[in-house]
Amino acid sequence: MSPGKPHPEPEVLYHLCPFQPDEELPALYHPESLEREGFIHLSTAEQLARTANRFFQQFAEVQVLAIATARVEAEIRWEESEPGEAPFPHLYGELPREAVVWRKSWRREVSGEYAHPPLEPAS
Repeated sequence: MSPGKPHPEPEVLYHLCPFQPDEELPALYHPESLEREGFIHLSTAEQLARTANRFFQQFAEVQVLAIATARVEAEIRWEESEPGEAPFPHLYGELPREAVVWRKSWRREVSGEYAHPPLEPAS
């Protein structure tokens, strides 16, 4: 078990990416972070707004990918990113498109902040 891993592990984790809403997700998603850092950054529902506001302020809109953890074959490790903060999930391998159960656009508020992440599937 990874240090700080919640028990039970969430059934769904989230990944934020700056895709356009009509841009198709590849069969095996391989973002730059996988090459650069060796993993894909994920977030829990509670971490999404903080992640978006910290790393995606340059984008007016991001895509939220909801990932079924049971459909992911690569290892998910829970690792501390900053002292005193809850550990973040990191996916150590490519993300198969079949693991993405839904995808939604998330726009920044008028205030410039990302708030109220869309946590339900698009209807």
